[in-house]
This record gives sequence, structure tokens and C-alpha cells, in this order.
Amino acid sequence: MRSQVPPLSYPRKGHEKTGCSTLSFPQSHRSCRLKIERDMLYETILLGSGAGAGFLSSKAGLALIEKCSEAMGGLLKPWQIVRMAKAEGQASIIKAEADEAIKELALRTQNRLIAQGMQEQQNIETTILKSLPNLQESATPEYIDQDWLAHFFDKTRLVSNEQMQDLWAQVLAGEANAPGCYSRRTIEFLSTMSQQEAMWFRQACSFIWKDLDTQQLYVIADLSQEEPLPTGITVENFKHLADIGLFTIAAFGANVTPYYLNKPSVRIENNDVRLEVKALVALPVGDAQMTNIGRELYTICRPEAAPDLLGYTRRYLSTKSAGNVICEL
Repeated sequence: MRSQVPPLSYPRKGHEKTGCSTLSFPQSHRSCRLKIERDMLYETILLGSGAGAGFLSSKAGLALIEKCSEAMGGLLKPWQIVRMAKAEGQASIIKAEADEAIKELALRTQNRLIAQGMQEQQNIETTILKSLPNLQESATPEYIDQDWLAHFFDKTRLVSNEQMQDLWAQVLAGEANAPGCYSRRTIEFLSTMSQQEAMWFRQACSFIWKDLDTQQLYVIADLSQEEPLPTGITVENFKHLADIGLFTIAAFGANVTPYYLNKPSVRIENNDVRLEVKALVALPVGDAQMTNIGRELYTICRPEAAPDLLGYTRRYLSTKSAGNVICEL
């Protein structure tokens, strides 16, 4: 049975000529009735009077409000004290005064800001605490640039993922250990980096070997093949890391030209593994090179131990340049 809508308790501009003084109209005035019902719905929602409680009191609606309330400090909590009184065929609309609605809005805003501020403060403090074990005895945090630190905290306040907090903590510790080692551009880049991209970068860093003489970093990996590399990272993943600015790659496609090192021999290191490579012509050191941002972030990366990395590197160096002599140091 269709319920009747109660009469309006106040006149409406523009309705005098139509005789629309109540919400009970003959069929000929259906469009007028619908307009008034719509206007009333808008008014009561905007004034926080509880109209639309049928939507808000549903299971899905309650779940949505509770979820938003947890994140925003009690969003829409005041509506819960308002109940739509129901009688057979009638509905009662509770209209709050405009000034009371404003007070409730201000309270909700205050609650949201407090909850947001507390979460951001917790994120910052967690990052600071996680950085402490990585500090060296020679660290000089007092020399960290104040603007750099403000920029750093402006980014870390939004980071609640534990794994990403670990990365940020290592950056903070690294900056305290050697002020100026991380640029603001790198901080900005890290703030846009996803957890998936961080995992790919960590996998990619497994193929980075350091020149023991020059400290240059070489990415010794065959990107001309489409099959996954030993750590599980794919060539497409590598290309994505290049697209976002962590690497440069000699060329895309099936025939990737590797970079060559123009010296007869090189001593390289990956974690605890050291190799000396002697080349008859030139030494291939990989299809990719790290950018400045990539090199800075490499210092906080903890590469995965790639299975058979030594064997993979030996095969790569031998295949790309015939006549290489590879010795383990």
C-alpha cells in the first residue's frame, strides 16, 4: 500500500497558483507532487534531518558509513541519533534547525581532522622509529637540511604500508648518516612508487654488480629474451621500471644492444660474490643502466638472492663476448 506523505508545514514559493499547499494531490498534479517530494528530500539531506534514512539504515549503507567513520573520525555519526518515525502509511520527517546542522558539520569536520592528524603523526613516528636501527655511530642528523626534512615528512605522513615505511625509514637513516645523499627529486619519486614497483626494483637490483675500482654499477642481465629472469622479474617489468625513470635501456625490442665497457678487465661484486672478468675485445656489462634516481634508491634496496646468479652471470658474459675469462675472487 502506497504511503501518504504528510502535508507541508510551510508555504512554497511558486505553488500558490497551482494549489499545491500539501503533498496529497490528485493525479493531474503528479508532476507538482514529485517536485515537492524531491525538494523536500534535498532539503532534509542538506539540513541533516534524517531524510533518506531508508538508504542509510540498510546493511550496505551502515557498512559504508562505518567504514568511512573509521577513516574520517566519525563521519555521519550524528545522523544515527535521528530516526525516521514510521507509522502505517505515513512517515515523519525530523527537521533540524540550520544552525544545529552547521554545528554538527563543524563537529564532524573537527573529528575528521583529528583522526587524520593522528594517523599522519603515527605514520611519521613509525618511520622515525624504524630508521633508528640503521643509524651509524658517525651519523650527523643535525646537518639534515630543514627544508629537506619538511618535504620528507610531508610525504611519509601519508605512508601507512609497513613495507613502504621500511623504505622511507632507510632513506631517513641514510640521510642522517650522510646528509645530502638523497635529493628531493628522489623523495618525490619514492612518494609515487607503488609497492609492486618497489618489489620489481628490488628484484632488478639482484642483477646489479659494482665495479670494485670505479664503484660504477652495472646491470648485468639479458633483456633481449622474453622468458623470466632468475628472480622472476620479466623484461616487461624491467621496461616499466625504465619508463618510470629508474633505468635506461639501450633499445627496446628483440635485438637489444648491450653496453660495452672499453677496458680489458674488470673486478665486480654482487653482495659477497666477487668476479674478475678479462675480455679479449670488450666487456658487455648489460642492456640497462641505472639513472641517478635509481642509483640513490639502490642504496636502500635489499636485493633478493637470485638463484644461480653466479652461473647466470657467467653464461651471460661468456655468450655476449666470446673469449672472456671469468675468475671468482
